[in-house]
Amino acid sequence: MRVQVNLTIELDELPDYVRSKLDESEQKLASQLDNIKENLSLRKVAGSVVASELMALRITLSEFENLVQDMNQVMQAYENAVLQREAAFLEQQAELTQMKMEAASEAREEDEGESSV
Repeated sequence: MRVQVNLTIELDELPDYVRSKLDESEQKLASQLDNIKENLSLRKVAGSVVASELMALRITLSEFENLVQDMNQVMQAYENAVLQREAAFLEQQAELTQMKMEAASEAREEDEGESSV
């Protein structure tokens, strides 16, 4: 049974988190495949042992598929968060620029008013 878990980490740490989860799965899959291949090369291992290992590999592959789906959703959310952060920064920059332009315009108007008196 799958459950939803909330995880709180820094936005900039998210790609490393996803990478580590994928690395863990890769190592587990590689280990299982190596065991299966090793047992097949021995030729003295019962077929039921290899069949059991293959069933375990199928379960691991199913878990990996779920992980990939989860990490895909996480990375989509990451992309949205990065875009929102960048949009907020650009909006802030635009507001600062507007304020500077208004201040400069007001200063010019004051200078023109003083010089015409």
